[in-house]
Amino acid sequence: MKALELRKMTKVKLQSRLAEKKAELINLEFEMKLGKVKNAHDKTKLKKEIARIMTIVNRGEYSQEEAKETVKKEVKKAEKKLPNKKIVKKTKK
Repeated sequence: MKALELRKMTKVKLQSRLAEKKAELINLEFEMKLGKVKNAHDKTKLKKEIARIMTIVNRGEYSQEEAKETVKKEVKKAEKKLPNKKIVKKTKK
């Protein structure tokens, strides 16, 4: 996956994708030791994608959309917890 496509993903999605790729790498290495995999270039591709994902997460270059939605929800909850203050208009006598 290209770096531009990865930057459009949220941090949670990137972390789950990173875990998937690490699991794939472990399985691929196991199969290589057993002699089932003939193409060793797949291991290089996986390592590069893992490095790409880790770089984006560490630099904070991921999409912030989910974070913005979370902040909006928290603000609404906080507003509900505040006591309602009625505004009393002063009138002239």
